[in-house]
Amino acid sequence: MLPWSHKAFRANAPVNSSDMLCRFIDVIPLAYLVYFTFFGVILPPLLAMVVLYSGVFHILRRRLRDSLSRHMEQQTYFLKEQALTKVLTLVLLLFVACWLPLNVMNSVTFFRGPDAVSKEVVYTGILLTHAHSAINPLLYGFRIRRIRDAYLQLWNRLCQLNHFRASLNVTPLLTVII
Repeated sequence: MLPWSHKAFRANAPVNSSDMLCRFIDVIPLAYLVYFTFFGVILPPLLAMVVLYSGVFHILRRRLRDSLSRHMEQQTYFLKEQALTKVLTLVLLLFVACWLPLNVMNSVTFFRGPDAVSKEVVYTGILLTHAHSAINPLLYGFRIRRIRDAYLQLWNRLCQLNHFRASLNVTPLLTVII
């Protein structure tokens, strides 16, 4: 299952830095990516999440309809829960949009052959998976108030630290990064 120690995979490693291309498939066998990672690790939880979120939305919609005739406090509570569920659904949809294409491409390549999907399309799929990691914190930060407030507090502290260091005429790595 962990093939990177096998000589056949190490033999495909680039000799010099000018030959550095995306060699992920040279290190991890495609069968492992398709059967274990996609069919075993990604697809079952994804399907379970879709079923669970559908159930949650159905229950929330019913409770919200029932609470329309009740007190305003209960209605506000259910509206907040519905908003949070929408954020989590957006996170799930973003995950699907960013990870499913690459896994489908890997499956097509595995079952149809190496020329079934162009390298450019695969690289775009890889870029989507990396973009998912960058977008998720921003999505949480803009959609969930508590996280947004924590981001703003962190940003203010970093700006204050940067201002303090600038007043001392010190340019440490943190100041350069910020």
